[in-house]
Amino acid sequence: MPDPTGPWLSYEDVPPLRRQFDLNRDPLIAKQIHDLSKTEAQRREEQSGRSKTQDKPKPELKPKFQRGGDLGRQQSWLKEQRDQVLAQARLSQSQPERTHERSHQPQRERQR
Repeated sequence: MPDPTGPWLSYEDVPPLRRQFDLNRDPLIAKQIHDLSKTEAQRREEQSGRSKTQDKPKPELKPKFQRGGDLGRQQSWLKEQRDQVLAQARLSQSQPERTHERSHQPQRERQR
């Protein structure tokens, strides 16, 4: 008599693939699964060993204060501004002031 379930495998016949999938999908998950087989004492021992070799920033001295780094830029900007103002002043002194004819004539009232 033929098998009533057909040619398909039953649930019991399927090989366990989930564990292998979890180990291959992410290295962090694989590490967690591997750590589950260890005892608490083993995990603590590894954790204490990691903290000693952990990368820590090395202390460095602050750079010495350098005068003129930003000050030089400010002084050059101020010099440019001063030169522009002086050039405008020389230009205005060399040209005579123009007076408008209307400015000296009395204004007439409008007639309605």
